[in-house]
Amino acid sequence: MPYEYQCPVTDCDFATQNNEQDDVVEAAQQHQRDRHGNTATRDEVVESVVGH
Repeated sequence: MPYEYQCPVTDCDFATQNNEQDDVVEAAQQHQRDRHGNTATRDEVVESVVGH
């Protein structure tokens, strides 16, 4: 089952999915840093990952 993450920020359409949860979490954390200037913790991202 693939893991999926959709950015919870209003008006942001970033989404990623992968069979490996770690890859999804890393991509989501990178997106949060690059696009929104914040550093989401692993736990914060995992809460938004579908498939966990």
